[in-house]
Amino acid sequence: MSFSRAPVKRFNENIGCAPAPGTYELKPGEVKGPASFHRSERFKLLKASGAPCIPPPSPSKDVPMSPVRRTMSVDGLVDGSMSKKDKSGLSMQMKQQKLLEKEIRSLVQQRGEQDRRLVTLEEELRKVEAKLLSAVREKTGLAANVTTLERQLAELKKTNEFLKNKVMWCSMVESRVGMLKSMGCFPDTFGLDLE
Repeated sequence: MSFSRAPVKRFNENIGCAPAPGTYELKPGEVKGPASFHRSERFKLLKASGAPCIPPPSPSKDVPMSPVRRTMSVDGLVDGSMSKKDKSGLSMQMKQQKLLEKEIRSLVQQRGEQDRRLVTLEEELRKVEAKLLSAVREKTGLAANVTTLERQLAELKKTNEFLKNKVMWCSMVESRVGMLKSMGCFPDTFGLDLE
């Protein structure tokens, strides 16, 4: 069994949908797609003057640097050698971040101390409220005792007045009896001895 021979293909043959190379012309004015750019614009310098060129901070602008020296950053491709301004800006940001973290730690510590103080104050408040409640109970008990004692005092005053009146009446009777005895009008035959 033998295989049939494959057809010979040439590179210039028109196969597929695209036109053969050399049969169309590129229009230099049209740029299509994000990856399309002219070769002359690829390595264009930022400033035409002889001053040293400072790369822009944004990676989206064209920078005359080979892609090998670029490294990944937070916002995309950035050149490997950062300028002093960028480094000082980063160091300032780091210092500010450290200061803010330190301030946050101190605030958290203060919050913890305030929470502990609040707990102790709440415990003291509970103790004072318990003392106040017992004092109020004692006061109501004493007020009840005072009212009963005032009633007893009023009754004793009434009894005292009654006894005073009785003593006065008895002394009056005794003085009359003595007067009648001295006059001789009062007979001793009754057997009354009031002395």
